[in-house]
Amino acid sequence: MVTMAAAAHYKLFLVSVFSLIWTPWPHLVADAQFTTAFTPDNLSAKEGETVTLVCTYQPETEKIDFASLSWQMGDTVLASVSCPNACSRTNTNTDRYSLDVDFQSSGNLTITGVSLTDDNVYQCKVSTIYRAAESTSQLVVNVPPVSLKLSDTMTPGGHEQGDIVPILSGESYTVTCATQPGANPPADLEWTSTTAQINQEDKDDQQVTGSKLTVSSKEVTFTPSMADHLTTVTCEATHPALESSLTKFIQLDVQVPPRNVNIALQSAIVSDGGTLTLQEGTPSTITCESLGTRPASAITWYLDGVQVSSGVGRPVFSPNMNDGRLQDASSSIIIQPTRAQHEQVLRCQATTFGISHDTSVRLSVDGPPDPPVIAGIPDNINENQQTTVSCQADNGHPSPSFQWFIGSRNLSASASLQVSADAKNRIDATSQLRYLPMREDNGLALECNVIHDQLSQPMRVMSDTLVVNYCPTTVDVTICPEVEAGSSEVMVCRSGASNPASNLVWIKGVTSVTEPNALQTHFEESTEPLGRRATLSYMRNFTKEDYKQSFKCCTTLSPSCDSTVCSEPCVPDVKYAPEMPTISRNMPGRQVTEGTVDLEFTCRADGNPRPALTWVKAKNEGLMLDQLTKEDGSQLLQFREVRRHHGGVYKCIANNNISPRSSTDDQLIVYFPPTIQNKANNRTTANEGKNASLSCIVEGNPSPDVNWTRLGNHSLSNRTVIVNTEVNSDYESVVTSTLNILNVQPDIDHGNYKCTAISTAGRDDAVIILSGTSKPEPPTSLRIDASQIKAHSFMIYWQFGYNGGVEQSYVITYCLNDTQLDCKKIFGIKEPEYLLEDLEAFGWYSISVYAENSNGRSSETSEILVSTSPLPPSDYGIIVTNENGLITLISNPATDFPGEIRFKIETEAEGYCNPRSSAYPADGAPVQKPSDQTVMVSSFGRGMCSVRETVDMASLNQGGRGAPSTVTFAIIGAIVFIALLLVVIVFVRRNHDRKNKSTKLQQSSVRSGPEGQPTNGQARSFLSDNPVYDDVAKEDFRKSQHEGRMVNDDGLIYAEVAHVNRHPEGQPPIRTEEPTIYASLDFDRMNDNKIQIDKQAIVDSNRTAEECPEKEALIYENVTPQGMPVSQ
Repeated sequence: MVTMAAAAHYKLFLVSVFSLIWTPWPHLVADAQFTTAFTPDNLSAKEGETVTLVCTYQPETEKIDFASLSWQMGDTVLASVSCPNACSRTNTNTDRYSLDVDFQSSGNLTITGVSLTDDNVYQCKVSTIYRAAESTSQLVVNVPPVSLKLSDTMTPGGHEQGDIVPILSGESYTVTCATQPGANPPADLEWTSTTAQINQEDKDDQQVTGSKLTVSSKEVTFTPSMADHLTTVTCEATHPALESSLTKFIQLDVQVPPRNVNIALQSAIVSDGGTLTLQEGTPSTITCESLGTRPASAITWYLDGVQVSSGVGRPVFSPNMNDGRLQDASSSIIIQPTRAQHEQVLRCQATTFGISHDTSVRLSVDGPPDPPVIAGIPDNINENQQTTVSCQADNGHPSPSFQWFIGSRNLSASASLQVSADAKNRIDATSQLRYLPMREDNGLALECNVIHDQLSQPMRVMSDTLVVNYCPTTVDVTICPEVEAGSSEVMVCRSGASNPASNLVWIKGVTSVTEPNALQTHFEESTEPLGRRATLSYMRNFTKEDYKQSFKCCTTLSPSCDSTVCSEPCVPDVKYAPEMPTISRNMPGRQVTEGTVDLEFTCRADGNPRPALTWVKAKNEGLMLDQLTKEDGSQLLQFREVRRHHGGVYKCIANNNISPRSSTDDQLIVYFPPTIQNKANNRTTANEGKNASLSCIVEGNPSPDVNWTRLGNHSLSNRTVIVNTEVNSDYESVVTSTLNILNVQPDIDHGNYKCTAISTAGRDDAVIILSGTSKPEPPTSLRIDASQIKAHSFMIYWQFGYNGGVEQSYVITYCLNDTQLDCKKIFGIKEPEYLLEDLEAFGWYSISVYAENSNGRSSETSEILVSTSPLPPSDYGIIVTNENGLITLISNPATDFPGEIRFKIETEAEGYCNPRSSAYPADGAPVQKPSDQTVMVSSFGRGMCSVRETVDMASLNQGGRGAPSTVTFAIIGAIVFIALLLVVIVFVRRNHDRKNKSTKLQQSSVRSGPEGQPTNGQARSFLSDNPVYDDVAKEDFRKSQHEGRMVNDDGLIYAEVAHVNRHPEGQPPIRTEEPTIYASLDFDRMNDNKIQIDKQAIVDSNRTAEECPEKEALIYENVTPQGMPVSQ
């Protein structure tokens, strides 16, 4: 037992410790291993009932593990059981409290005869071996209300059940419902009504002093209408302790006083305080109605404050039309108004149960005024000078209205009305018109109309005829001449209408023209508006100084016109020849350095019309310059990058088709570094005992100094003589410096000599080798011009090497089919180009070249392999047929052709030998082509096309496909024969021309396509890889687009530049950036021949230069093509 007791005490100790560590939750103190107590949150019971408060706990325990359980209210323990050693109990009131504990899981408290003192919070506390726990319950003791009290301000003691309460319709009424004597908890109150629209306030709860009972009250406010008569208003109380709710109601007695009282004339109601209009002397019946009262109203009439009985009829009563429970009453009075009753007050009074309501109207007795009178019009009035005119009409009522007219124009908006009452209560009315006369009013009269309700027609009065003085508003120049300086022309101006007529004067600038013999005035009548017009003519001899001078025609001042009116400025268009142009530059000096960018010359010139300005270069006026016309009329000459050939005198010409033209010159001097022109001739030969001459030709600006030195630690011998010759100008100096070596001694004089040219713009030098004669060096850069490959010929080009000091010639070796079995040689060729002819069509050839002179021959160049182009389709027996737009190529079994040959079928839109167009085999599938275009057929192989054969679609055979007929082969044979004949003629003619004309370039050749590749009808740029042409020529070519070519006797190959067909007339030519080059220039021959060449525009073989504004030439700025046929 001691051991068990000690264990129990130990468990209690642990429970106590854990209870201090763990914080309990409300209503629930638990852990997975500790005690948890449970009680219901809320309990309720009626007063006097018995209630049991249940408390359970977990986990269940044995009695030995149980410690204690108690119930308490607030801080007071009502009952408890404690078992630390032996169990003991406590109970504050055994008559009322009973605690039942099972020592296992529950302990319930029973309260007998609950009262309001038991309404409180109860707490169950339990302690076991595990730990202590507690839980609370709220006990509510329900006490219901006994009765209800309904009260209002008139009956504070309250109404009995079903009382009839009198109230007024339309007035707010408030009644309060309260519980008696009180309840716990507070009772709920609700108001209801059968018809009335009620507005309930919030419930008000007041606790009874010294008690837990609460008195609840609730107000309701509503405004009864006539429809709420005898309706009920009920208050209902509900409470948990009531088996059925308490109710109490009252019944409404809604009384309706007079509120809607109207006075009407002929059923037209006049508002209270309004005006009732009566006609003087005309009897009128006036009715007063009081609508919707309970009971019916009694009606009484008053006029000017005095009760009226005369003329009053008997009252009439009837049920209200909208509510049969209400009554309507009406009464009529007959009045024949006089002027004395004007503005008196007529009052109708309706009375019900001592409550009265009045409605009043003011009488307005109407009558017409006296005839009107106009006053205040002067004899003469000026336009826009305000004049006040009055029209008066007295003794009327109400005030009449006025209308003002002049002609058909209504002036009433500018009039004001002045009204006053006379001693007889009648209206005197005056309309004052603020009249602003207009020129259109001249000769018209003012009209005043008086309008009154008692008049069937307005009363009208007219003024005398008006005389309105006015000035002209406009002066127009009817003739402002266009005249050449030195001529006489008339200027004419005309004024608008005025009254009286105006005088006119011509003014130049600010000075009036006083030339009586040159001025002539004329007057004419005006009807709209009435008045007169003036015309002034002025004959003047115009000079250049009159250009842009402003003339105007003005009126003069007069008594009726205190300001003048002038015309818009007349600036006669005086034409005169252009003045001397002025030139400005964007750089200060005339000397610029080559390479300067964006140099601009601006030319301006005065003249009328604005002169057209043109820049030309002196001594070469046909040269096309880069110039631009600016918006201000000035002409801009641009040099985007100054080059040496730009130096010279430039003239700006002004022309406006009026003689004489004028011009001004300006000079451009370009400084450029010295350039040794003959660097390529860097070898000179002289054998022993001979004299040698080494020369440097130097161009530069300013003039360069030239000196000679010997390279390799050698000095010039005493047998050398230097001779310098100069040709100077502002734009170029050419110095020819010659080093003469007498009696050459090879071991001493042979070697390298250096020529150096120096100026302030730069320097240049060249090395010249002096040696003896030798074999020539081999040629280089052997190549073929792909654009000139034909079926039986092609052009060969190469670069010459050093000739060994003596004259050299060239030998060409060419072998068919790239073998050495069928080879031929051509000897004695002097120029580095040659046309190989009489070749096999579509054959492969290997080509090589070597040079030879009197000392021997050079080695050969590397071989190149070239193929000639195929023959035309007709030479291979190809026939073209068409079946419904399908083109078919049919071969002739009797004619053989290489197997790799294909055929291109192209329209003009696709172009000739277009790389993108397909190549078709003979006897293949038909090819669809548009039936309205020309079809071109060519043979194609090895990337090359033959001469094209053009076939019109309309001329094709439209029959079915199949083998060609004998007639067809005959026609084709004839065509082929004629074509071959023409080819032979052309070949012979071209060969003859080539031999007789200087067509071979002396120092270089050019090509228009990559080596070994056809151009397919599109020329390629050759400038990028040709060292002969300087940057100037290359840039000029890039700015152009060229078509066609021709070789002329002067050694030039010309190019044509095509632009759009509709290029704007007078505008500078369009430059293009994409070059299409068909030809080259031999600039050496150009320099030799340009003196004999007059620059002309490109000329069509069938048109003059003036008929070709769409074409321009830009090949080199000093050269322009001569008569060149247009490429078809």
